[in-house]
Amino acid sequence: MNILTQDKLEKYIFLLLDQLNPAQKERLQEIISPFRYNPTSRKFASLVSEVSVMSGEVGRRMIKMFLEDADRRYRDSDDRKAKYYIKEHRKRTIVTMYGSITYCRTLYQARDSKKIFCYLDRQFGLNRGWKYAPDVRSYAYEAYADENSMIKVGKELGSLIYSHYSLDPVRHRHYLPRQSIYNFFRSLKPVHVRPVRLKETPSTLYLMADEKYIHQQKNASGHNEDIMTKAVICLEGRKKIGKNRYKFINRYLLLPDSIDWKPWDAVLEALSQRYDLDKVKTIYLLGDGATWIKSGVQELSLPKVKIRYGLDRFHALQAVNRITKNLNYRKLLADYLNHNLKKDFEKVVDSILTECPQQEKKIQQNCDYLLSNWNGIQVIYHDSKIGCAMEQVISHDIASQFSSVPKAYSSLNLPTYTSMRQNYRNDLDLENIYFSALENQKNDQDIIDINPEQYDFSIFEPQSESDDYKLNFSYKFRYDMNYSY
Repeated sequence: MNILTQDKLEKYIFLLLDQLNPAQKERLQEIISPFRYNPTSRKFASLVSEVSVMSGEVGRRMIKMFLEDADRRYRDSDDRKAKYYIKEHRKRTIVTMYGSITYCRTLYQARDSKKIFCYLDRQFGLNRGWKYAPDVRSYAYEAYADENSMIKVGKELGSLIYSHYSLDPVRHRHYLPRQSIYNFFRSLKPVHVRPVRLKETPSTLYLMADEKYIHQQKNASGHNEDIMTKAVICLEGRKKIGKNRYKFINRYLLLPDSIDWKPWDAVLEALSQRYDLDKVKTIYLLGDGATWIKSGVQELSLPKVKIRYGLDRFHALQAVNRITKNLNYRKLLADYLNHNLKKDFEKVVDSILTECPQQEKKIQQNCDYLLSNWNGIQVIYHDSKIGCAMEQVISHDIASQFSSVPKAYSSLNLPTYTSMRQNYRNDLDLENIYFSALENQKNDQDIIDINPEQYDFSIFEPQSESDDYKLNFSYKFRYDMNYSY
C-alpha cells in the first residue's frame, strides 16, 4: 500500500470537512476559536476528541457509500442480469471500528436454481447473523492474544468503536459483552502458520522446553483435571543488549495447536522449515529433567546432528538447596557439581544423611534427581554457551495468560487460544492471520494450516482485471479521488 502524497492528503482532508453538517462545523469552530487565543491542554484534548468523533461520523457515511456503490455496480452489471433476478432490497446494520453502519443491499435469486444470495455480503465476507464486522473481529483476535481477558478486550473495543479518542463519558456504555468476544473465537479452529525460512543457518541451535498446568473446565463426567501444556522455544543463542540483559537470537515459540499435539514432531517441522539442517552440527536441548523433555534426544534424531541434553541450572541448584539448609554443605555440593566430582558429591550427601536421618526421603529424592541428570548438568555448566531461561518463558508466555488468574478452559477450545498466543509471541500479524483463517477454514479440518505468504497481503491489490476500477463519487464529493492509493 502506497503512502498518501501531500496533494492527495489535502484533498482527503477537504473531503472530510465537506461531509460535516452545519452543526458539526459550528461545534468545531467553537473549539478552534478560543484555542487560538487562550490555549490549554484541556482545549487541545477537546479538539482531538471532537475531530475524532466527527471523523468517525464521516467515516461511517463513506463506508456506507462504498458498500452501496459496489452493490449498485453489480446490480447494473451484465453478469448479474444474465444469472440472477432481483428479489428485494433489504437494509442491514453492522458494527465496524467506525461504529454502527446501516446500509441497503440487494438480494438476488438465481435464474436456474432459484437460490437466494446477497452479492454484497458475500463479496465482503459479511456472514449471515454477524452483528460485528470482520475488522472488529480481527482486532479482538489480536487483542485477546495479548490481554487474554475477554472483558478487557470488550472494553477496549467498545471505547475505540465509539471514538478513537473521546472525553465523552458515554463512551463507557459501548463496551462489548464478554459473550460477544467469546463468540468471535468459538467457531474458529487453531491456526498453524508455517515458519518462514531464515537466510542463514548456524552450526549450533538451542531448544528449551518446559510445561505448565492450566485449569480445565469440568467435563461430562464432572472432572476438571488440569491440562499439561508443553512449550518449546527454538533459538540460535543470545546477544547482550545492556548490563546483565540479553536477547535471544531468532527466538521461536511452539505451543499446542491440537489436543493430541506432539511437541517433538512440531519442533522437527519448525526446524526443517526455518533452517538448512544439513548445516547444523549441534543442538542443545535444555530443560528441567522431565521424561518427555529428555525423550527429545531420541525423537529429534537427525543425521550428522549431535543432540545434547542439559539440565536447567536453576533446577540443579534448587535440588541442592532441598538436600540441606547448611550453607557450607550447599556450597560444597554446588562446587562438586560444577567440577564434575561425582564421588565426592555422593560422600557429602552420605554425611548429610547421617546428620539428618529424619529427612532421608527428601534428601535421597533430590540426590537421585541430580545423579540421574549428572551428564546434563555438565553439559549446561561446561558446553552450552547459554543457560536455560524456560522458567521466564513459561511465566511470560503461558502463566501470565492462562494460569495467573482464576479461570478454566475447555480442552477443546484451549488449542485455539494457545495457537493465538504462539503466533502473537512470534511477532506475526494476527489481524491478517485471522482473515486468512476465515478464508481457509473448512468443516472437516481440525487445524487451519497457513503458508507464510498467505497472511502477507494487501486488500487494496486488485484480484483480477475486472476488480481494478475507480469508485465514482464525483456526484457527492468535491474531488474526484483516486482510491487506488
